Amino acid sequence: MRQAQGADLMASTVETLAEFVGVALSPLAEALDGSDTDVAQFVSLLGWNLPSIPPALKGLQTALTAVADDLGSLRIARVALEEGSGTEDDVLQALGLLAADIGVVAVALEQLPSGLSAQLPQSYLDATHIADQILDRLFHRLLATLLREQSPPTYQVLYLLGVVEALAQQENPAVSQPAYTLFQFRFDRLTKLFTDPKGLTSEVYGWGTPTLNADRLFLALQQLATAIAGPATVDYPDDALIKAIAPSAVIPPDTGPGPLLSVPLFELEGVTAAVVVYPRPTSSPAEAQGLCLVLTVSGDITSAVPLTDTLSMTAETAADLSTGLGLVISPDQGIQILTGLSAGPAPAAFDGKVTLKLGYENAEGPVSLLTVSEGTALQANQLYLQVGAELHSSGGSDLLAEGGLLGGKLVISAKGVDGFLAKILPANGVEVDFEFGLGWSRSRGVYFTGSAGLETEIGLHVASGHSRWKASTWPLPQQPLA
Repeated sequence: MRQAQGADLMASTVETLAEFVGVALSPLAEALDGSDTDVAQFVSLLGWNLPSIPPALKGLQTALTAVADDLGSLRIARVALEEGSGTEDDVLQALGLLAADIGVVAVALEQLPSGLSAQLPQSYLDATHIADQILDRLFHRLLATLLREQSPPTYQVLYLLGVVEALAQQENPAVSQPAYTLFQFRFDRLTKLFTDPKGLTSEVYGWGTPTLNADRLFLALQQLATAIAGPATVDYPDDALIKAIAPSAVIPPDTGPGPLLSVPLFELEGVTAAVVVYPRPTSSPAEAQGLCLVLTVSGDITSAVPLTDTLSMTAETAADLSTGLGLVISPDQGIQILTGLSAGPAPAAFDGKVTLKLGYENAEGPVSLLTVSEGTALQANQLYLQVGAELHSSGGSDLLAEGGLLGGKLVISAKGVDGFLAKILPANGVEVDFEFGLGWSRSRGVYFTGSAGLETEIGLHVASGHSRWKASTWPLPQQPLA
């Protein structure tokens, strides 16, 4: 039974990976299936103006067309299986053809650099380095295109974190280079996100230096806001805000203060919330530039606000945020909490807790997280991600971030089970209700929250008779990890 489940999981994983690769290759397949002009335009997106279309590049067309056809056949077979007119063998056969043809494409791509070296003029090769760089640029562009089209929020989050770079390159006729965007995936920064977040922000945004890379930060936030909540807007701060967050800052009289960005969180049914992001002006050329974040909220925020059919935003607060709650984050001074920033220059004291929670749930029933076999599954009523702050007029404060699931249920079915498990599992199986959360706060570090309860009867057959156990509940304590 366990071997069969493992085989099913492996087959599902292979199918997902094969389909992922097939979809990623689609833009290249479409270009090569077109005219020479289409091919040249695609290669220009990689940063080269070709003198002619080399046969090695066009030679990829047959293998890529086969992958595209296989991908269509796999989808048709899957639909037929779901409708009852097809079989699992049909799906596996289509998957096998797709995987085989992807292998053919991989071999052809591996031979592409040598083909370009043999078919393009040596002077062009020396100036452009196309043979050395085309596979790397092609991989990064195809992956970036796939993420942008299939999951825009994921792409924008990765761009915000610096894992994805989209670098604008200027035209350079001397090396046959058009103006284009160079995509790079910096997977090394994923590790740095957990091991050296300060170093990562310094590398990506210039954190800890006298000049933040506000242009990149604003672009990342604008794109993420557009993908999730709505377009962000650029404005300029008033004198009251500048005086409140940087009273000794030197503002150039000829240029004035730099811009700020208002990033919407939600605006539905009379509730409006936004975060204003503003690079804090410095008092001297050597001072490390900080960042000011101002939260503005108006309306009733005591209930969940639906964003889509499955997403909702819940705001919980014990304070009036209509005047603007602010955080001033400095590389060398830590975090300062202010309120009343939009009302005037005098920062006010503040006590309370503010939490914003993004929840995902399915109105038609629980969200399926994992299905192992018939009747055995892991599901939850809601997945959530929340951030918040605890603020005190005495000067103490705390920040937190937490994610997890509510209304979780693990169902273990007794159907098809044999051996030892068949002896100890009751006929109606086992159901475990639980809740789980993983969070971090500045005061507590990493912590877990949750609870679990097992409700079933387990029969134990022993020589002295028959015993039955009624399960109980185990609470998960909240405590930070050392």
